[in-house]
Amino acid sequence: MKSLPECEYNYSTATDPFEEELRRISYSDIIEKRPEKIVLVVPASPQVPTPGREFLVTGPFEGFTYMATLVKKMGFDLEVVDCRLKDDPEKLVMEASSGADAIGLGAFCDSFDFLRKVTREIKKKYPQKTVFLGGPLVSSLPEIMMDNTSADLGIIGEAELTMIELLTAQFSAEERDPSGIKGIVYRKNGKIAMTAPRPQIKDLDNLPLLDYTIWPNCRDILKNGQILISSMRGCPMDCSFCFKTIPALRMKSLERFEAEVEYLKRTTGFNYTWLNDLTFNVKEDRAIKICRILHRHGVRYHCFARVKNVSREFTRVLKETGCLGIWFGIESYDQDVLDANRKGITIGDINNAVKVSGEAGLEARGLFIVGLYGETEESLKKMLGYIKNSSFLPLVKYLVPFPGTSLYHHAVGTGKIPDAVRFLEMLSKRKIRDFDDEIINLTDLPDDTMRRYFHEIWKITADREKGAECGTGENPEDHFRKRAGKYDNSSSWVDDPALIRKIYDMSGAGKGSIVLDVAIGTGKVAGVFHDNGSRVIGIDISPGMVDHAGKFADWIIMARAEAMPFKNGFDVCTCRQGLQFMDVPAALGEISRVLKPGGRVVLSHLTAYDREDGATAFHIQRLRNPARKNYFLPGDLGASLSSAGFTDVVAEEYITRESVNKWIDNGAISAGAMAEIKEVYRTAPARFRELHRIEFAGDDIFDSMKMEIVRAVKPY
Repeated sequence: MKSLPECEYNYSTATDPFEEELRRISYSDIIEKRPEKIVLVVPASPQVPTPGREFLVTGPFEGFTYMATLVKKMGFDLEVVDCRLKDDPEKLVMEASSGADAIGLGAFCDSFDFLRKVTREIKKKYPQKTVFLGGPLVSSLPEIMMDNTSADLGIIGEAELTMIELLTAQFSAEERDPSGIKGIVYRKNGKIAMTAPRPQIKDLDNLPLLDYTIWPNCRDILKNGQILISSMRGCPMDCSFCFKTIPALRMKSLERFEAEVEYLKRTTGFNYTWLNDLTFNVKEDRAIKICRILHRHGVRYHCFARVKNVSREFTRVLKETGCLGIWFGIESYDQDVLDANRKGITIGDINNAVKVSGEAGLEARGLFIVGLYGETEESLKKMLGYIKNSSFLPLVKYLVPFPGTSLYHHAVGTGKIPDAVRFLEMLSKRKIRDFDDEIINLTDLPDDTMRRYFHEIWKITADREKGAECGTGENPEDHFRKRAGKYDNSSSWVDDPALIRKIYDMSGAGKGSIVLDVAIGTGKVAGVFHDNGSRVIGIDISPGMVDHAGKFADWIIMARAEAMPFKNGFDVCTCRQGLQFMDVPAALGEISRVLKPGGRVVLSHLTAYDREDGATAFHIQRLRNPARKNYFLPGDLGASLSSAGFTDVVAEEYITRESVNKWIDNGAISAGAMAEIKEVYRTAPARFRELHRIEFAGDDIFDSMKMEIVRAVKPY
């Protein structure tokens, strides 16, 4: 197999004189207003957001926000036009352009058609206005973009320093030759010219703090509490399928990152972020500190990570600090394909990363590409087999040789992309998850073969997504349909009278209390409230389970805890072993909503003993219950209740002695999974065996499992 061409990134390593000006603008409290108006445009995109993840397609992304913040801090009158998911995006741009002195448009890989059309319309109607492009598409194909749009110029690569010099020169009293402005492509005497490369920013602490009020939907940002932030820029890797607009890896200081989090908490109130670092764990000790900063400020997050050298310490800290999920760029499960595409990882790295993240209770997603350079049917079989035998959520796409990448240059050089403009037109129409999308086939395989494997993997993804928003291995409804007949005999704690009585006593309920039992199941907890004169309403998602609960409740409805069909009015709410399947913040928010002021909630759930046994305990729980989403350490339930606004949080522990043979024979898992669970017990670390008082008795194993019971009060 011939080696692929390496990417050539044309940027200077010198220190740019405009970096000091960037720092001055960023940290100045005084903004000198200018009369000129700058319009910055987020282009239209063909992408339709995946239900439940609209934020990633429609939300405010970080790079554009930096540029708009900088323009605003330079004193210009700024208007942002977001064309995504709009009915008539060209009309929006033309209306904004009427009062603008300059119009800047983001140039992304799916925006070629839009940019070609809208720049032509702007220059036709307003020929004297400056129109410029910036972003990965113009950075990777500057001449083609200038030849096929009506833009006056384009900014190449990292844009902040160039933007300062460009706008200063554009609106200065003396006309300035653009050839002296580094990092641009422009028109000169009817030809396309490029200036010397612009150095990248040396110190990311010189960037401005992000101002999300620049977005037209800033109120939605404040309401949703969701933004994207990063602690670094660039990437040290050279994967064949990736183009880096900002290549060199640089990192913000920890002090700056924490100041940024504090500022954004104050200005937006955000409590969730997509951590936008491409190689978050490239320095693990620093990544751990970033996690703790986010946790210190009450921010939950998702992150990307390389599979290289993922440690148990790293995944443990992710789980402890509120990481909702980790996305690994796996791409292929064939070592030859990984090597040919310069991934710099091994199959062992993949196995380890997925294993230790699962043991820590993290929800992992694996990103895969069908059709990489060197792909064969054997490599696709390996990919499919690995995915089938794993429990993470796979996300797969067809290879796209994006402009500027090694694979793009290979495809052009071998005639696989005979017409660059036609290729860009195709990219303007591609949609994520389109089974029948156009393929640029760089392999010796027929298209139909690649489509067949792609479809099989997406079916696995769809099955694992159904009923489990963050990638659990099985639909909870299906899981409990299988378990319903055996549920009451599957654990000692299910009908343990002492445990059930403790839940009742901690609730403070009595005769006449109105009680909501969330995830009522077979009704064992509801029964004690019902027998003591309370009126009991049950809610669950499994018809098979609640068939057994009718005699213990006055009314049972089928609904999700995250969206309950009640007004407030309950005195008590209980939930035993239900939160493992739920979006915990959403469920607790609903519980708070339906409780009366002063009402009590009692949660009870199996937990690990501490961090020392957590990885093994969570691994066993995942094997025993593939529908599970959440795993708890002591204190997690109380912290979640406090975050949801509850007060007077009190926690007690309860130890239940379980026969593992009985516990794993739940009707929902295979004999292979049961055997694997028993093997984990046999090879468990000494500390796990000590804490759980593990006893081997013939073919059976006994485990002292820890349950935490937590009571809290909805404040008046």
